[in-house]
Amino acid sequence: MKSFEHYQLVEPDIAEIEYMDGNTQKTVYYDFHSQKYTKNEEVIMLNTWTSSELGELIPKIDNKLIEDEYDLGDSLMFEVLDISPDEYNDYIQKCKDMGYTEDIMEFDGYYDASNANGNSIGSGYNKNQKSLSITIRKSAD
Repeated sequence: MKSFEHYQLVEPDIAEIEYMDGNTQKTVYYDFHSQKYTKNEEVIMLNTWTSSELGELIPKIDNKLIEDEYDLGDSLMFEVLDISPDEYNDYIQKCKDMGYTEDIMEFDGYYDASNANGNSIGSGYNKNQKSLSITIRKSAD
């Protein structure tokens, strides 16, 4: 930095902090200039596992919180929060053990496969956010 004034130009203004509190996700903001926190009143409810029938077609992830569940009838999409790389790898192995071993596309943090009934699963793991996005698609039969 050339000067303190230059430092002040690159100093962060506001930090957004998201955290889980029980089965909810909350957000607070920290203002670096006033050194105060501001609470966002919006609370996102998190589930412990999907109640959709499609959730029965894939392995259950115990004790994890689910966010942004979208049930479209023939497909279900959701995100699993706070999942470690080992838990992700274990989950993919459970999917394989459950028969999702056909038409496999797999690479670091991504798994897509079908089972003998034509149902398919797609997953994407984000190491930085420790989150897993899952889509289950029911066969057209």
